[in-house]
Amino acid sequence: MRAALAQKYRQHHPEETPLFALVKKHWPNFAANADTFYRGGLPVYVRDEFRAYERCGIHAYGFARARCQSCGHTMLVAFSCKKRGICPSCNARRMADTAARLVDRVLPEARLRQWVLSVPYELRMTLARHPEALSAVGRLFIEEIFRWQRALGTRLGLAAAHSADVHLKGGAICFPQRFGGSLNLNVHYHVIVPDTLFHRDTEGRLQFEVLRRPSRSELEDITYNVSVRAIRWLERKGFIQPEEPIEEPSLLQMCLQSSLGLGELATLSRKGEPTRIIHRENGSVSRKVRGGEFNIHVGEPASGKEEREQLIRYCARAPLSLERLSISEDDKVVYQLKHPIGGKTHRVMSPEQFLARLCALIPPPRHPLVRFHGVFAPASKWREEAVTFARTDEPAKSSNKFPHKECAPVVEKNVERPHLDWATLLKRVYNIDALRCECGGQIRFEELIDDSKRATAFLELFAIQSPREHSTSTHVILWTDAPNQTALSAKSFNFSGSPQPEPETVDDFNQGSAPTDDPEPAPPDDIWFQDDFPQD
Repeated sequence: MRAALAQKYRQHHPEETPLFALVKKHWPNFAANADTFYRGGLPVYVRDEFRAYERCGIHAYGFARARCQSCGHTMLVAFSCKKRGICPSCNARRMADTAARLVDRVLPEARLRQWVLSVPYELRMTLARHPEALSAVGRLFIEEIFRWQRALGTRLGLAAAHSADVHLKGGAICFPQRFGGSLNLNVHYHVIVPDTLFHRDTEGRLQFEVLRRPSRSELEDITYNVSVRAIRWLERKGFIQPEEPIEEPSLLQMCLQSSLGLGELATLSRKGEPTRIIHRENGSVSRKVRGGEFNIHVGEPASGKEEREQLIRYCARAPLSLERLSISEDDKVVYQLKHPIGGKTHRVMSPEQFLARLCALIPPPRHPLVRFHGVFAPASKWREEAVTFARTDEPAKSSNKFPHKECAPVVEKNVERPHLDWATLLKRVYNIDALRCECGGQIRFEELIDDSKRATAFLELFAIQSPREHSTSTHVILWTDAPNQTALSAKSFNFSGSPQPEPETVDDFNQGSAPTDDPEPAPPDDIWFQDDFPQD
C-alpha cells in the first residue's frame, strides 16, 4: 500500500550489500577457473552480466550531477547497468516500469487474472536450454486459455460456433520465469489474462464481455490439453528422447543441472522471529504425464488499478531478493525461502554454489521476459483499439528532463519515451519525491560525468568513497547442490593472481551500460539512473 505522506529519499549503496561482497570476493576466481578447467568456459552474456553488475551504482564509473535550485545542494546519482539477470536494483526498476507501462498503456480497465503453468521436473532442463521449446509450451498454454474463452463466449451467444475463432478474441501477457523460491532452476509461466472476451458488434465497434472464473472441470480439460499438446510437440521436435551422456559438459550445463534441486535446507531464525508457516489456497489442478505432472493455477482477479499493477509486479519480479540474502559467520551464503518447506526456512550454500545458481538463472540473449499474445500482440489488427478500450485516465509521463553532456538547453522533442524515469517511478511506487530537496526546492540534473578523471575529482571533493578494484583470493571450486548428483569439481589446483580481462562486448538486449574508461564515450539516448527499489 502506498504511503500517505512522502518519504525522504535515501540513495542506495550496492557496495554495502552481501551480493556485492560475494561477487567482488569470489567471482574473479570463479570466472578464471571456468576458463581453465571447463570446456568453453562461461558464455559471454553471463560474463557481461557480472561485469556490468560490478559497475552498477558505483560513482567511480560515472554519474549524473544534480543541484537544488534553491539552496544549491548537490546530489550525485550513479549510472545503472540495466541488465536483466542478477542486479536487484535494475531488476526492481524494470519490474516497476513494466507494471506501470502495461497498466497505463496496454491493458484495458478490466479485471486481471493470473494463470500459472508449472511443468514436470523432467522438462525444466529442456525448457531452460532451448528457447524454442520454452516459447512453444507457453504458446500452447495460452492457446488453450483462448480456446476456453471462445467456447464460453459461444455459449453466451456472442458468436456462432463456426465463426467463434474469427469474431471472438482474447488477450494475454506471458512472463516466463526460470527461478524458484530457493534460487533453484524452476521454469514456469505466469500469464496475465483479462477476464474479458473482445468481439465486434453489428456496427463493427469493439466490445468486450466479462467472463467468469473457469470451473474445476474446465480447468482439468485445459490442463489435459496443455499436457498432451506440449508432450507431442516436444517429441515431434526431438526434445524428448534418450540422450547419451555428455563426456565433457560445459560449465553452464553443469550449473543448470545442479540448480534443478532445492539444495541443502535448514531451519534458521532471523532476528529471533518465529518461523511463519504460510498455507496456500487450493486453486490449482495437476495432470500427471509420464512420471511428471503439469500444474495450472488460477488466481483471484485484481480489479483496482493499484491491485492490477501490484499483480504485474509480482509476475515481473526478479529472481533474487536482497532482503532474503545474508552471509553466515563461516562464510556460507544463506537465502531465506519464500515459503517454508517441511519446516525448513533457509537455503544454505557455499559461495561457489551461489554463483553457479546465478549463472543458471541469467536469461540468455533473444529471450524476451515479457511476451504479448492475442489482441495485445504487435501484429494484431485489434491491438490499437484494445489497448485504449474503456480507458479513462491519461498514461503517466516522465517528469524529469536530462541535459546534454555540455549542459546545453534541452530541446524538447515530440517523442514519448517508452520508459518512466527513476524519479517518477519512486514517486509512483513508494511516494518518494527524489527530486525534492529538504529545503523544499526542486532538484534538477545539470551534468553527466562519464569521464573517470572528472568523476574521481568530484568524489574527492564530496569525500565519497567508491570501490573500483577487486581483491582476489585463492580458492578451489568444489560444489554440489543435491544428493545423488555428481560433484562438480575443478580438480585440485592452486591458483593465484587476477584473471585476464575480457574483451568488451555488447549484449543484444543491453540498452546502454555504465560507461567505461574510454575517453569521451558517446552519451546514451536515455540514461537509467541507479534506483532504490526494495526487493520482493
